Amino acid sequence: MGVSTGQSRDLAAGLPPSLRLLIAAAGSTSPAIDRIRMTRSDWQSLLAAAQRHGLNGLLPAALSDSTVPREVQEQARVVVLETAVAGLRGMAEVIEIGRLLRDAGVRVVWLKGPTLAHWLYGTAGFRRFVDLDVMVAPRDVAGAYRALAPHGYQLPESISVRTAQAIYRGLGAWPLTHIDRYPVDLHFRLCHVSFGSPLTPEMVIAESRELDGMPGVRVPSATHTALMLLVHASKHLWCTLEMLLAIARVMEQDAVDWPRVERLARRSGTFSGCAAGLVLASELFGVKIPDSINLGGNLQARDDLRHVARAALAKPVGVFADRREEWRAHRAAFDGLSSRLRYDLCRAVSPTPLERAWYELPESLTSLYVPLRLIRLTVEAARGRMSG
Repeated sequence: MGVSTGQSRDLAAGLPPSLRLLIAAAGSTSPAIDRIRMTRSDWQSLLAAAQRHGLNGLLPAALSDSTVPREVQEQARVVVLETAVAGLRGMAEVIEIGRLLRDAGVRVVWLKGPTLAHWLYGTAGFRRFVDLDVMVAPRDVAGAYRALAPHGYQLPESISVRTAQAIYRGLGAWPLTHIDRYPVDLHFRLCHVSFGSPLTPEMVIAESRELDGMPGVRVPSATHTALMLLVHASKHLWCTLEMLLAIARVMEQDAVDWPRVERLARRSGTFSGCAAGLVLASELFGVKIPDSINLGGNLQARDDLRHVARAALAKPVGVFADRREEWRAHRAAFDGLSSRLRYDLCRAVSPTPLERAWYELPESLTSLYVPLRLIRLTVEAARGRMSG
């Protein structure tokens, strides 16, 4: 995978040397790495950049230059080892949780995390992850939780199932914690209800496949994975290099039905954001966009989305887009007015844990979290105007 196109240089031109080195390290030729001038401070910032962008797995290639400071090489070896161990640990927990849910009669599919790394990069320890994402059908989410709860997985602050159904309904996942294991996001939707999800959980489960070499571990089909990666990256404003590298790698997969990806994305009003992800990944990592979704070579990324992605990639560790930046970018990534209106409406009325923190309702009144959200937003807006 080369990085020698003029478009690639233009897109990466404003990025720090440490990020350009990671982009080059994803390629197949070392001269691209040799051409990047790295100061001592650039080398020292490389490890934080790799962690921030989910690319610890590229550190061995990025540090192949003989001029790398010794202390950076030693720190990198530790980071790479820790990432590999974390990947193995995560995969072990995937297998165990999957067994618990199968025994309870719940069908599951694993998203992102170590299973995606295993498929795209050949090792579960390539990309960092902070939790495990598992998908079940909406009708199974409460049953899945009841199967996991006796084994130490709990909802935040031990909230009840009924309250969870109310305040996580729009978010599409229940966040489960464990005292000594990875947190688990128990998905019953691919993303927040405000996003026009191109896939239902039932579709993903029905077409899922067994991960190579991992009996019993089921993951989305290649076509569904491509679509999920594109929508996920659009939702997060393409804020990490790994999001775009994953898209680049999936573009090299022969099993993806790209015309179907386009049909589903257009039907859900998310094609503008998906097209931007394909173009950005192609430009950064030199991968050809499949002809079946790029007829005539006319696929383009909107200028405003390209600007958003570049700004998000360049943000330092711990700094992310604010709510207004996110809102503008999300609306730009949708196709047409109806998709944008749906997004605005769903964001306004969908309850979140913030409503419960603001005023906790008894279980018998959990349906009132919707009007409570509108009240909270109105009060906060009024306070903002008064302080302004």
